[in-house]
Amino acid sequence: MKPLPFNACDYRCERCLETDSCRLYQMLQERRTLNRIMGIDEEDISSIGEELVEILKETQDMLKKLAEEIGVDPESLSEEDDLEEQLAKDDPLYIQAHEFTLKTHDFLKKIDVLINSDAREYFEDIMWHHTIVSAKMYRALISATHKETIDDAINSAAVAVKSLNICIIALDYISSGHSAISGECKSLREFAESLKMKIRLRLLS
Repeated sequence: MKPLPFNACDYRCERCLETDSCRLYQMLQERRTLNRIMGIDEEDISSIGEELVEILKETQDMLKKLAEEIGVDPESLSEEDDLEEQLAKDDPLYIQAHEFTLKTHDFLKKIDVLINSDAREYFEDIMWHHTIVSAKMYRALISATHKETIDDAINSAAVAVKSLNICIIALDYISSGHSAISGECKSLREFAESLKMKIRLRLLS
């Protein structure tokens, strides 16, 4: 199987042609099986927060694995890792990414019952991608602190931008067919555009 492509993946396996040879796909399938056994509804918006916590934990585990791959003992870096993780969480770019995730999460809960069938796919795009933004920015900011992992930082930031673009497209579509919430769609869109510009200036320029 291919190495885990976490830094360049948006987890939309149903749209990917590499699932037969992807270890990440296998891991996600294992998680979905476990969720079914535990009775967790993956379509329930209220479960997204728990999913994001799990993604962030996986990100930390993957960064430690990456350290091992480049010849660094993860155990010797525990205090340094803690500091880097806290610095990433305190970084204005991550704070804005996290705020985008929270704002979008609240917005999705509010509009779920209002979305017509034509816009449902776009709603689901936002529901998926708004969690990717903060998770990928967290990884990008930690990876950006070491020149050995700068490519990982760039790839992670690029996925965050891709997810923001998908959210923006979806917000535009939903806004066009739901006048009652078009103002909120526009506000969230502007927030996403601002965040996207800052990510590009900081990590992709």
